Amino acid sequence: MMIGTNNTHQACSKWYDVLAGEIAIIDELHERLPITRILLLGIFLSNVNARKTEEDARVNRALSLLYAKSDFVTYLDIADTFKRDGKFDPSLFYDSRPNGIAAHELHPSSVGQRKWVEAIEPALSAMMGDRDKSK
Repeated sequence: MMIGTNNTHQACSKWYDVLAGEIAIIDELHERLPITRILLLGIFLSNVNARKTEEDARVNRALSLLYAKSDFVTYLDIADTFKRDGKFDPSLFYDSRPNGIAAHELHPSSVGQRKWVEAIEPALSAMMGDRDKSK
């Protein structure tokens, strides 16, 4: 599950509201599907602005602490997957707006998606009691 980036993108949203929304969705999923295990990804990096970056980091820190010992949620932050030389790598993302109006890259490109899959494979394998297929 990966949610939250569109919410922290809104100037009126605060990190704790986004966090509360994520918790509510996870709680609802757990209530409806009690034996389902959830892989919860941290909000991905972006280059929108410094405020969004900080809001995302706050949500991610809170989620990592909240679900650190959960039996049904595995939290995974794969931000480093999308960095080059320690910084956000915009070449791994694209602007999905078809109208040509400039926007910030929030969606992984095909190369970014490949890196995403490779980053979550070990966690998914562990959650499913399977071997890591990335090796």
